Formats: sequence, C-alpha cells, structure tokens
Amino acid sequence: MYCKTFFGLMLILTLILGCTQQKTETVIQGRVLDYDAKTQTVNVIKDKNTDVIRPDYNTLPPEQFQIPSSLIPKGFEPLDGYRIKLDIENKKITIFNPDTKSFDVIDIVIVDKKMNVQRDDDMVYDKNKQEMRAFPIIDKNKETITLYSVRQKIYTTFKVDKKYLDLPPKAWRAGDDIKISYTGDKKIIKYTNITKSDLLHFKSQK
Repeated sequence: MYCKTFFGLMLILTLILGCTQQKTETVIQGRVLDYDAKTQTVNVIKDKNTDVIRPDYNTLPPEQFQIPSSLIPKGFEPLDGYRIKLDIENKKITIFNPDTKSFDVIDIVIVDKKMNVQRDDDMVYDKNKQEMRAFPIIDKNKETITLYSVRQKIYTTFKVDKKYLDLPPKAWRAGDDIKISYTGDKKIIKYTNITKSDLLHFKSQK
C-alpha cells in the first residue's frame, strides 16, 4: 500500500514538474530586423498573428535575443532587413525606421509587377550560381526599386519619392521570418529559419 502511494505521488510530482517546465518555455515568431553574427544578437519584430502566410508585424519595440551559433545550421543564418509590408493593392510599402524606432509608410508607383513568381524562377534565381538573386535592385538613373517577396511570390518594380532613393538596400529588404523558443532568462533553446526552410518552399496554385 505504501509503495503504491509513494509511486503515485512521484507520478503526480513528475507531471507537475513537466507542466511547470513547459510553461517556462516561450515561443515567438517574427521577422529579423538586425542580425550581428559576431555578437550572435538578433532584433526581432514579433508576428502578432504567428501566421507564415498572413503575418502581422506590429509589435513595437523590437526585442533583442542572443542565439548561440550552435543552434544555427549552416546556410540558415538569419538575413536581416527593414521591410515590414509590401502592399501592392494599395500601392504602399512599410519599412522600419531605426532612427525613430517606428514605421514609415511610403507611397509607391508601380512600374511593373508579376504575380505567383516561384523562388526557382529565372527572374529571382541564378541557376548557374545555385542561389537566389540579390534584392533589392536600386536603379537611381531610372529612379526605380525592384523587389521580390518570397512569401507573397510577387516580383515588382516601382518608383518612390526621390528622397527615399538614398536609403540603404537594407531598408527595402525583408528580413527572414524565424521562430525561436527561449526560457525565462531569454536564453534561446530552439531556432527555426522559416524563410529558408521548406515551410515557404511550397508552390502557389496557378
């Protein structure tokens, strides 16, 4: 009788401890604004929806984390960038302003756009180098900017007010979407690069 009671209590205690440990682990998903490989620090703006297809990056200020290099597989290092939203329908682009720590919504004039462009399309993928082409493409002579959205599968060229043409390429580039798990002391224990993983490699319906 004593043994049954003892093991019963141990089982209950184990379940309680297991639930407690699970609660201390926090999982967030968001877009990388800044990444420093030397210090292994990453600034992330959280995705309110936690939805790969329809994200909502509106949680300010960004949060900073330190990701141990041992958790990042080779080739899955996070690419950073300040582009938050490319809204083709309303002809606007939203970028993060590191000086004001807020968003700038910029009007765009679309010169060209192609929808449902897969990431292996010749326009966005260099088959000789076996890698994605570098975006944005900024043409100051034509006063245009060309982007490719991996998530939306949109290839577009547009114009903006001349004052924005001097912004660095990072302003127009979308950072990778990542998912991280951390403990109460913000120690990263899991890392997934959603953009570079198979989660966004699917083909859109024609």
